[in-house]
Amino acid sequence: SAYLLVPAEQDIIEATYVITNEAKVNAPKEIRTLNLSGTPVQMNYRTNIYGSLLTTENQFNVTIVPGFDDEINQVIPGKGEILMNGQKYNSLQDAITAAAATESKSAEIALGAGNWDAKILGAASDKLTNLSLTGVGDATVIQNYGGYHDYVTVANANIKFTNLKIVMPNADYVGFAHTASASYENCTIQNKIFLYGGTETFTRCKFINNNDYNVWTYGAANVTFKDCSFGEYGKAILIYHEAAMSANINIIGCTFNGTAVEGKAAIEIDGTFTNGGEGLYTVNIDNCTVNGYAPGSVSGSNIWNVKKGENAKVTLNGTVVFPQP
Repeated sequence: SAYLLVPAEQDIIEATYVITNEAKVNAPKEIRTLNLSGTPVQMNYRTNIYGSLLTTENQFNVTIVPGFDDEINQVIPGKGEILMNGQKYNSLQDAITAAAATESKSAEIALGAGNWDAKILGAASDKLTNLSLTGVGDATVIQNYGGYHDYVTVANANIKFTNLKIVMPNADYVGFAHTASASYENCTIQNKIFLYGGTETFTRCKFINNNDYNVWTYGAANVTFKDCSFGEYGKAILIYHEAAMSANINIIGCTFNGTAVEGKAAIEIDGTFTNGGEGLYTVNIDNCTVNGYAPGSVSGSNIWNVKKGENAKVTLNGTVVFPQP
């Protein structure tokens, strides 16, 4: 064993470790010298160097990875299982109902592989403050089986979807309505979804639709798409609402892969109802890649197009492109 006096804060040191033959007390013979490069140390913490790091002649490069900042000892639900606080529930509605009876009014639910009807989430409406649903990837599916105007009301809840697939019908006015906020992380969104929350955030999500828009920002006042991908049709995002309202839309680091639909850019902006001074669409597009799509009917750009109205401000990679300077 070797002991070093080290600082209280984490540090990386260069050390030399000499192994000798202790049998020769008066003149110990050096057996091997190890140069330990990039060794992490900290006061009152033990750094273990053992095994082949001590016995081999090879040179090792040690890479220090930042501390694990996620949940530990996490139980992964099996197929069809529903877990909340380590307890299994017979149905998603049972789990939501149980959470509604708690003081926190919050539910963190893990779902295994399987299909769940999106309308079940309506049980959280005005009952839960926070609802978090985490899946095991695309094998966990939350699906709206309805049609036109068949949205699911989850009023006043902050809802979060992580690592699962959401399937909507290709119909208008279908989404999760009247939420306080909604966030989606590492999710697949299949078919067209309408946004209704005060704040909506999509991070590393994959949008798929081969026949219509991927998303209408519609009633959402603040929307962010970050590191998302959109496809496969020639229309991706529509920024539009049927009332005079303002909205802030940020589209950052996203990739668009679509076909060409005449006059339709990847991001379409319809200011029909903002026109008149009572609303403004502020759209920021930064570091996005667009493949395919047609030149916009007014803008001539395949990235953005203000097809109707004047009450919009569009910034592309830091430069205001609408209104024209």
